[in-house]
Amino acid sequence: RLGMPDVGLCTYNEMVECAANICQCVGESMCVIGDGDTGYGGLLNLRRTVEGYARAGLAGITIEDQVFPKRCAYAKGVEVVSREEAITRLRTAILARDEMRSRT
Repeated sequence: RLGMPDVGLCTYNEMVECAANICQCVGESMCVIGDGDTGYGGLLNLRRTVEGYARAGLAGITIEDQVFPKRCAYAKGVEVVSREEAITRLRTAILARDEMRSRT
């Protein structure tokens, strides 16, 4: 598969599948970090994204601070969420991570 940066054509499922393929190819010899976009929706979607990316084998995830649906990061008029919303997203991602760790 070929990708293009910041076009927004890939779905959550496609990203998880691609991440799993990459992680399988590199094995545990390399940490792979995935682009979590904005979490693909609200806070429940963000939890799902963190969990799905971890199950795919990713060592980390980036979460954007743009409003959903987002625009290309290089376009004019990009809007970001409030500081409070960004903190809530971060807390949600950390909680999802911690709950996954407690189950293992």
